[in-house]
Amino acid sequence: MKELVEQCQDLKNEIRNLNFKIKELEERKLTVGSRAISDMPRSSNRTDLSNILIKIEDAKEKLIEKEKELLQLEKQLEKIIAPLTSIQRVVIRYRASGVTWNNIAKLTGYSLRQSRRIYDEAIEKISV
Repeated sequence: MKELVEQCQDLKNEIRNLNFKIKELEERKLTVGSRAISDMPRSSNRTDLSNILIKIEDAKEKLIEKEKELLQLEKQLEKIIAPLTSIQRVVIRYRASGVTWNNIAKLTGYSLRQSRRIYDEAIEKISV
C-alpha cells in the first residue's frame, strides 16, 4: 500500500512537471517570431516553431497518459482504503497527493506525530 501511495505521489509530480513544460513551450511558441529585423540573411523560423509545436503535442499526449494512469491508481487506492476510518482515509489521500506531514497535521487538526501514527496504523491495518 505504501508503494501505491508513493506511485501516486510520483505521478502527480510528473503531471506537475509536464504542465510546467507545456506552459514553458507555449510561452516559447509566442516568442519565436519576435526577432529583431536586420539586413543579415538567416534561415526561416518555421522549423523552430514546428519543433516547438511538436514538443507541445508530445507533452500533451504524455500528460493525458499520466493522468489516466493516476486515475487508475487513485481508483485502486480508494478500493483498498474503503474499510478504514474516515480520518485514516483522509490522511492517506493527503499523503498520496504529496502533501507534507506538517501540512497534513495542520489540515487535519492533529499533531504531526499523531498524523503519522494515523497513517502508520492505516497501513498496518490494510497490510494484515
